[in-house]
Amino acid sequence: MSVHDFRMLDHLPYAVYVLGAGHDVLYVNRTFCDAWGTDGRGLVGEKCYDALDMFEWCHDPGRCLIQNALSSRQPVRNIPVRARFSGRGFREHLLSVSRCEDAGETFLLVCFVDPADGAEQGKRDDAEETARRLRELTAINRITSRIARAQDLPEVLRLTLGEVIRVLGGNKGVIYLREGDRFVAREKQGVSDGFAAHPKISSRDVREWGARPVICDVASAKSRAEGIYSWISVPLVASGRPTGLIIVTSGRERHFSQAQIRFLETIANDVGMAVANAELLEKVRQLSVRDPLTGLFNRLRFEEKVKELADGDQPVSVLMIDLDGLKLVNDTLGHARGDEMLKAAAGVISRACREGDFAARLGGDEFAVVLPGTDGQTAARVSAAILQGMEEFNRAGADVQLSFSVGCATAGPMPLEAAVRAADAAMYRNKLGKTLQRRSSLLNTLNAVLAEKGRLSNAHGERLSRLARAFAAAAGLPPQDERDLELLAVAHDVGKVGVPDYVFLKPGPLTAEERSLMEKHCEIGHRIAKGAAELDSIARFILHHHERWDGQGYPDGLTGEEIPRVCRLLAIIDAFEAMTSDRPYRRAMTQEEALAELRRCRGTQFDPVMVDVFLNEVIPVLDGRDRA
Repeated sequence: MSVHDFRMLDHLPYAVYVLGAGHDVLYVNRTFCDAWGTDGRGLVGEKCYDALDMFEWCHDPGRCLIQNALSSRQPVRNIPVRARFSGRGFREHLLSVSRCEDAGETFLLVCFVDPADGAEQGKRDDAEETARRLRELTAINRITSRIARAQDLPEVLRLTLGEVIRVLGGNKGVIYLREGDRFVAREKQGVSDGFAAHPKISSRDVREWGARPVICDVASAKSRAEGIYSWISVPLVASGRPTGLIIVTSGRERHFSQAQIRFLETIANDVGMAVANAELLEKVRQLSVRDPLTGLFNRLRFEEKVKELADGDQPVSVLMIDLDGLKLVNDTLGHARGDEMLKAAAGVISRACREGDFAARLGGDEFAVVLPGTDGQTAARVSAAILQGMEEFNRAGADVQLSFSVGCATAGPMPLEAAVRAADAAMYRNKLGKTLQRRSSLLNTLNAVLAEKGRLSNAHGERLSRLARAFAAAAGLPPQDERDLELLAVAHDVGKVGVPDYVFLKPGPLTAEERSLMEKHCEIGHRIAKGAAELDSIARFILHHHERWDGQGYPDGLTGEEIPRVCRLLAIIDAFEAMTSDRPYRRAMTQEEALAELRRCRGTQFDPVMVDVFLNEVIPVLDGRDRA
């Protein structure tokens, strides 16, 4: 025990000196120095019977009460003895001696009170009480010093609980921390998992104990079966708010006292602040290595991990994953929905990972998984598990569908950093090679986007897609144009997400200004499509899908065959579908009425040749299917 710890004795109003096991004077307190008439420096380090010579029996080991206390381990409590200071005459004093052991060191506390002091009655703490207070003060100093140096929360809790159990003479203990409205055992020493999660400790009672100290003198039969006969509980407090709970148990009934409650409360206040600080530091640390949205590791930590594993002897595989369609969702449904999509993707990836795998979000729509000790064959199974999880998520009925492009590579034949690049290149090849799958996912997402915004009903989108497939076949479109027409049938009005609701949902005729705002949806849609790789191929078709054969359309007033062919076909099927569907402001036309309108506008609004194809080849096919 250091001199600094013994200085805690200086505030005591009675004389105290400290002896080592060999009777060397280790410390004299200020009251002793005042009585001796010295600063004490000439006493420390000397043998007590030579330097002090305070008692008549100092040189008689058989009569020496101090030697008896050291050898018998029995304290001396307030025994009248004749003692003298600085060689002055002997006078009666009350002597107390207590043997202490701390951190493997043995020492004696020798305390005495002069009965001639008028305040003597108020000073009669004996050496045992002084030793107890010294142990507690020393423990407080040691705990606060050690937790100040602790690097993380688990270390703070471990050090604290171990010291408190030792000082209080307990046998076991638990520290709970508040998580929401629950207390969760975060450090336990000696107790079983069953005791730490005991209903009596994790129930509402404990939440109440979180606001006040409790002593249980006689534990329950279940606790006694674990060697717990009594226990003491004190809340951990930070800034006046209970943040946790510390419980110390004993193998004896009625072991704990109110004095120990006060000691534990002193510790708990310091520890409560240390816990709060450690939790704050952990949050800061997590923010430095974690993606705050998904909870996965971030790019910085991913790059550090790659460097850590680069020189290892075991194989390491890497998966690079791209989330398709994120920008489209951000641009149409907003970033909040895009964030939900990212969190869903992170969840699918995390659930497919094994213990020890390292999943990260690199930024935007890019994810990566590092697979330590994993060969290419096993990595392929992890990749398949991720894709299976994606399919299960989509089948569960999510509005916004997930689509992953995945690439895999294994370090061994190549350095790990090269494997990361190879996995990235494989991911892009995978993206290019699964156009149909990505398009199907995109169609589902677009339907959800427009339906949620009220710009397209799911039924309308499905009917347009059916008409587009039939019309493309009848018109003999090449495969790429056929795919573009089917995608355009769903995506052509994506720009309407940028039209104000008061315009789009207005039940009556639009003003000139409102009509101008409505017509902007072609340009808005064009910008959205140019920013989404999945829609880039039809961006110019979205821009021109409201052009008319006679040049009276918008936005550019194109005429005749200047208008892209897929746009001319879409104009016909979109008009037919709109005319034969109910609207808030009118009832649906019959099919005959709608076909008559197409004939009337043939050569003005619509491509006359394509109208004839639709009337003569598409409608009969659809009618035959409907009758079938």
